[in-house]
Amino acid sequence: PDQPHSPRCWKHSGHGWLGPAESIARSCNVYFYECGRKLGLGRLVWGLEKWGFGYQPGLDLNPAEELPGLMPSEGAGLNEAVLIGIGQGQISATPLQVANAHAALARGGYFTNPVIMMHRQDEQDGYDLHLPPNVVDTAWQGMHDSANEDYGTAHHINYPDFGHEPILTLPGATYRTKTGTAQTRMKRWIDLNRNGERETGELFGGNYGWFVCHVTPDGADRAKYVIVVVVEYGGSGGKVSGPLTNQILYAMKAEGYL
Repeated sequence: PDQPHSPRCWKHSGHGWLGPAESIARSCNVYFYECGRKLGLGRLVWGLEKWGFGYQPGLDLNPAEELPGLMPSEGAGLNEAVLIGIGQGQISATPLQVANAHAALARGGYFTNPVIMMHRQDEQDGYDLHLPPNVVDTAWQGMHDSANEDYGTAHHINYPDFGHEPILTLPGATYRTKTGTAQTRMKRWIDLNRNGERETGELFGGNYGWFVCHVTPDGADRAKYVIVVVVEYGGSGGKVSGPLTNQILYAMKAEGYL
């Protein structure tokens, strides 16, 4: 029988009592495990589908290039709901799906299918997610604090012997962020000696590091860009994907987008 899942937070000492915004900023697993448990699998799946997960994005590409991701199978129970509360378990998504969902959040809760070319924006289909304003504000506040408060997981990187350094350093914009570390059991073969044969020491594992960033240029009233970076087997989202996001921001500045 399906028994309640009782995993621990990534912070072994725990975070104590937290509200939703601070839980986002601190990436508190236990808070979102509990959200998954209370919502239940059916409501979680229904909600995720509204945000585009489990479906092809609708770019009119070859079906093999437009993956729908993975959603839980029928019969999955409470354990699965708990895990999906933090994006683990029987669920997977592409960077495009995550970016499109966050673009909807950046709009205040209006979802559209993505387009590749800006001049095709009038071809986008969309619908209102009917998010209460306080829900949007809470999500935005949590992501803002993630990037801008010392306790935020996207604020800085700690180095045991050298102190710490900020993750996002480009001035001229306000950032809202969310970090993520997705576990995987799969391993990747890297042909280190390029002989075409799998040999001892050439299988590598580890977690996938995710980083999402809403970018609001100074003077703008809402986010203008959403950046999503995932590094397969990269480990921590904040430590690995965060600095890559920072480099993307500097490239955007050099190209005149910021």
